[in-house]
Amino acid sequence: MTLGTEQRPESSRRRIVVSLGQAPPRMVLHAPIVAANTAARPLRRSRTRRVLAIIALLLVVLVLLAAGGGFLWWQHYKTTPAYSLAVLVDAAQRNDLAGVDKIVDTDKIVDNLARR
Repeated sequence: MTLGTEQRPESSRRRIVVSLGQAPPRMVLHAPIVAANTAARPLRRSRTRRVLAIIALLLVVLVLLAAGGGFLWWQHYKTTPAYSLAVLVDAAQRNDLAGVDKIVDTDKIVDNLARR
């Protein structure tokens, strides 16, 4: 013998109680965790700030690496014969005898020409 829903005893029935004096509770699927002393910020803004901060940091690092690489290249270039020749030509065009004498040892050149 099976009992229908109308024939069940009162204690076994489930009742839905709606309280009219209070607001119904809200269902929260994902509640943000916020510290007690900070105001809640939108998630989008903080994520955008983080991405922009990372991009700015990468750009600063890239500029510093480029400046360091340029400085090291310039220091190396100053030791090459091409740079010495460019300085010599520049000093000769400006009639800078002290600059020419600093690069060219004229006494040694004269001695080598006199021996031949």
